[in-house]
Amino acid sequence: ITGQHSLNKLEYYLGYENMEIVGISGIYADNNNECWLGWFGVRPEYRRKGYATTILEIQLKMMKDYGFKVCRLYTDEIINKNAINLYIKKGFYKDNIYKKNIITMSKSLDNVTIPSVWTGKPLGFD
Repeated sequence: ITGQHSLNKLEYYLGYENMEIVGISGIYADNNNECWLGWFGVRPEYRRKGYATTILEIQLKMMKDYGFKVCRLYTDEIINKNAINLYIKKGFYKDNIYKKNIITMSKSLDNVTIPSVWTGKPLGFD
């Protein structure tokens, strides 16, 4: 990723199976304790086959290995119901409603830190 930004960390990854792109996921952070899951998605033809779970688990492990204590994400509560179910299974909880159907979700990565309620705005929203 090129360009200027003020984030401490900005990384995006593509998941592959047999040289085909399966999905995308990323990490971005502007401080050392909390990070955000970004651009998480799996191509339609690869959904419901375990790829999303695998990609999410790899990404959460990376975040923890980097030393982050909390992971946050935002998503559309109507369009992304299946993803929200996966996030809940992986320990995320609904944190806040940002706008209409846009919600934030949080998860402790160290199983000790209790995430505060997110009161800011997700990156890219006015």
